[in-house]
Amino acid sequence: MLLFLRFLFIVIFGAMLWVTSWASVGQPIDEFIAGPDIRNRWVIATLFEAYFAFIAFSLLDHVEGNHRRHPRPLVHLDHLLR
Repeated sequence: MLLFLRFLFIVIFGAMLWVTSWASVGQPIDEFIAGPDIRNRWVIATLFEAYFAFIAFSLLDHVEGNHRRHPRPLVHLDHLLR
């Protein structure tokens, strides 16, 4: 499992380097701040980052065994918000 996690994080790191480089070559960040658009390269790069963060935290939670202690955290949050 450790070898798989190392490989996965290397792939994620490479993909983040690629998507950030791709976004910065296509449009400077100053232009994006002036007029953001949903089809913009920086929006796509941010989505990559969010998806990869979700994958990383989910896998680390699974590996550490926290999913057994809190199997349904969203249900608990929903209960607290009522």
